[in-house]
Amino acid sequence: MDEYTEDKYPTKIKIIVVILFTMLIPLKRIYDQYRSFQRGLKYHQSNEQYGFHARDKSQMDFEFQQDDELKIIKACYAYNYIGNNVIVEGKVVGTYRSAKGHVFLNFEQPYPNQCFTVVIFSSAMKNFGGYFNEKQYLNRVVQVSGFIKQYKGKPEIIVNFPEQLKIAK
Repeated sequence: MDEYTEDKYPTKIKIIVVILFTMLIPLKRIYDQYRSFQRGLKYHQSNEQYGFHARDKSQMDFEFQQDDELKIIKACYAYNYIGNNVIVEGKVVGTYRSAKGHVFLNFEQPYPNQCFTVVIFSSAMKNFGGYFNEKQYLNRVVQVSGFIKQYKGKPEIIVNFPEQLKIAK
């Protein structure tokens, strides 16, 4: 065989290379989430100390840190700011209270197509005077401050204090 028709790399090596490169994309996403998590730790002293809890055991909620220099972003751009402490602004088009008392505010589009979600767990209701009236935010432009994280592919902020939420218009 001449050098132009001879296959320099065996098929097995080609398959291994393709598999390795296809694994790099999910690994980069995992690494990016890890880095976002690490950046968020500076806003967190002790999860149990403040009585906050996470969406699941692999995600932690972070202490809200008041900062006058937080960037204000539109709700539909929140996905680009996952891992950052910002102010998200948008229109609440849907609300929901679960059987366990957790409150969800969906921004810009109704569930399940919402751009962004605010979550207030029932354990945080004590900070809101024992009850939270989610209907007062419906069809209003709202600003929410906090750390954006991702849950099931959607950006969200978990609210623990009333100071994190305000009606803008």
